[in-house]
Amino acid sequence: MPPSTASLSGTGSSRRMSSPSRVKKRCQFRDADLARARLILDLTNGVGVNEAGIDVIMDLVDQLHGLRMIMRATSSRLWATRLQR
Repeated sequence: MPPSTASLSGTGSSRRMSSPSRVKKRCQFRDADLARARLILDLTNGVGVNEAGIDVIMDLVDQLHGLRMIMRATSSRLWATRLQR
C-alpha cells in the first residue's frame, strides 16, 4: 500500500467519508470527499501534521461547514421574514 494511502486510511477523519457510488463498474466519489482526501494528504505529506492533528483539524473543518449551513439557513429565514413585511 502506498504511504499516502496508508496515512489517509489510518486517520479517523477518513471514516467520515461516504462510500463511492458505482457507475459502469467504476468508483465515483463526491467532490467533497475528494477535497477532504486531498486536504488530509496535503496536511500529512506537505505540512507534516500527525494523525492526531489531522483528526482535530478535520473536526474543526466539519464544525465550520456545519456553522456555515446554520448561518445560510438563518440568513434565508431572515430575508424571507423581511420580504413578507
